[in-house]
Amino acid sequence: MFNFSSNNHPPANNSKQFYVGQTILALLNDAKLYQGTLIRYGAKNDWL
Repeated sequence: MFNFSSNNHPPANNSKQFYVGQTILALLNDAKLYQGTLIRYGAKNDWL
């Protein structure tokens, strides 16, 4: 879905898609970090 170049600079005509991709990656990292908490409380609170 997202094509990332090897450097950290997004293409000028694709900066919005780049930052959206970075945000998604950050959210995925947060999900991994808090996976134990989500599993522990997700079913009980039923908000997932």
